[in-house]
Amino acid sequence: ELVRHEREALLFAPRDAAALTAAIRRALGSPVLARELTTAARRRLLERFTLDRMARAHESLYERLAAGAPRA
Repeated sequence: ELVRHEREALLFAPRDAAALTAAIRRALGSPVLARELTTAARRRLLERFTLDRMARAHESLYERLAAGAPRA
């Protein structure tokens, strides 16, 4: 998962305008919550999606594909 509900984001179902509205109101109504979510999201991004980590993941995939191994 890229983000987790109430840890890095307020998630809602696709095309659920009422849930989107509720999430926006909740974030706007709580600056502390909004700050906590953005701080956690940035931390997760920097930990999990660095250029080096993504390059290693792609390199590993290419090596497995070249060796004939199935995608993992």
